[in-house]
Amino acid sequence: MGESRNITQLCFGLFPHLLRRIWDCPPPNITEYRQKKICFVMMRVNYTNVGIAISLLVVCFIFFRLAQRSHLLETQLRSTDALESSSREKLTHTRDSKFKEVRKAIDNLKQELFESKKVKSEAERMEFGKRKFAGHKLVHLDLKGAPPKMEYLLKILPDFKKWGANGLLVEYEDMFPYKGKYKVLQAKSPYREEEIKQLLDAASENEMIVIPLLQTFGHLEFVLKLKEFSHLRETEHFTNSLCPNNKELGSFVEPMVWAYTSDLSGYFPSGMWDRYGKAFNNIWAASAFKGATDPWSNFVPVGFHVQNNLNWLDIIDKLPDSLKMTGIALTGWSRYDHYATLCELLPAALPSLAYCLQALSNGKFLSVFKMEISLVGYYQRYHPPDGNFPGHEIFKMVGQLEKGIYLARGVQNMALNIFTTLRNEAQSVLSPVFNEFVVQEWVKDKLDHSIHQLEKQKTEINALRKAAAANK
Repeated sequence: MGESRNITQLCFGLFPHLLRRIWDCPPPNITEYRQKKICFVMMRVNYTNVGIAISLLVVCFIFFRLAQRSHLLETQLRSTDALESSSREKLTHTRDSKFKEVRKAIDNLKQELFESKKVKSEAERMEFGKRKFAGHKLVHLDLKGAPPKMEYLLKILPDFKKWGANGLLVEYEDMFPYKGKYKVLQAKSPYREEEIKQLLDAASENEMIVIPLLQTFGHLEFVLKLKEFSHLRETEHFTNSLCPNNKELGSFVEPMVWAYTSDLSGYFPSGMWDRYGKAFNNIWAASAFKGATDPWSNFVPVGFHVQNNLNWLDIIDKLPDSLKMTGIALTGWSRYDHYATLCELLPAALPSLAYCLQALSNGKFLSVFKMEISLVGYYQRYHPPDGNFPGHEIFKMVGQLEKGIYLARGVQNMALNIFTTLRNEAQSVLSPVFNEFVVQEWVKDKLDHSIHQLEKQKTEINALRKAAAANK
């Protein structure tokens, strides 16, 4: 600021001297008109010096403006220094707390890294294990929720065999064509007797055994809810459990141990298998390929279920010699119980089933196997690839549903568009595999409620915007 002011003063100091040079210095010719008392002074102008004077004025103006800007800049810098001084104290005050938070986050990340390395080492040990399961590998068909049409089941049985299955565990529940006094157990549209025979014949042709699964002590709601069979309840007001002391029950029991988590290390009580070995010669295991994460789940986490089956191989390898593992049932629950909402649909879980069967048959997971299960592309969350396995359209649609659910947490307009599109497409995509009752239930449970909530929120937001605009 000081240098600019000095330069400006220098320019204005030279100006009077140059002004004198504008008017040339020969003696002036003065004529006085005394009568009019007007005096004219005749002088000769030097135009070169005029140009210099104008240039000097421009330069002075430029330096004057620079001096102003320099002064403003100094003022702003002083203000900034004052703000920095006040905020520096606040930063100093919060720095320690922020440091503690960062330190805590680093410690948490270290712990997560330790745990992930632990899981990874366990997974690698299972990945390169030599254990192959040669017993029965049963595919569980849970028909109490979203039962597929029989023609669809007949279509996918050859794929089950190709992927490594050699049996079915069929939970008919209320889809079985009961007769006589048990006819009241039927659903609104059960399978016909001839369709059940077709399923049994197709299983035989594919060299697969069929074991019917009938809930006994637990999950027998579809029977115990009826007045005719209420006397079989263990507790009068609860329909979920059968009384084991009732004389009408049979006495034949062969145990099956169920475990669905991805990590089974330390899952079972100490000494449990030895106790089973003293009581039984044979035992069954139950893993899962779907329906074992959340009651409302839609998209199947393939890696979770593959790891569950690989962990079962490790358990089987350590069984006592007195206990034989006859088979593994890969469960695929459609509901958590008779009254629960639908979870994953069977077509959406076929990639998971194929990978899990391969893992049991080979004792490890082979990535090259993806080329052998009729999938085009590799499994990705939210954006599943197209494929040509039966029901791949449902697999893709459910992936879009999961994407919509994810977006509904923030980008609500996009989520609403996805849900509305899926609702328009649901009939054409689902009806080739499921009957009308299943289609209506799935649309109501998975789409209608979400659409209603998002439309309600959209209306409320628009009303708030209008109110805010009116107050301006």
